[in-house]
Amino acid sequence: MDTPEMTVQAAAALILKKTGHPLSLKELVKTVLKQRLVKSNAADPERSLAGTIDQNINEEREPKLVRFQGTNNEILVGLPEWKDKVIGQTPWWEEIKITVPLELYRKLQLAQQAGLKPSFEETVIFLLESGLKQEKSSIKEGLLKQIEDLQD
Repeated sequence: MDTPEMTVQAAAALILKKTGHPLSLKELVKTVLKQRLVKSNAADPERSLAGTIDQNINEEREPKLVRFQGTNNEILVGLPEWKDKVIGQTPWWEEIKITVPLELYRKLQLAQQAGLKPSFEETVIFLLESGLKQEKSSIKEGLLKQIEDLQD
């Protein structure tokens, strides 16, 4: 017996809860499709599902999703309860894109597969935070040296 398919809105809310921060509509839909949470027979599934989510936001359908203004004037989608985490117009996250060597990427994938955190993004954030904590004294020393150099 087949299990009932999740709506794109429910799938989007699930992904957002897992990531813990707003995502661009494009990234959100790609993740929903990649994780096979919904099916689409449309010629352009990404565009079709993005349009459905956008319309559902306008119509305030459940589960409710809301729009956020990203740092580069990008429109992001998030959960309503996150609105309180935005101070003024300053978001509490910053979306970055980096290029890493393939070997490092594979190590990051292994760390995620080992279950450090539930998602790849959360695993990378965890490892970054751990590394920053470990290097805190080196960072502080480097900043103090820069301040000293300014005073000379």
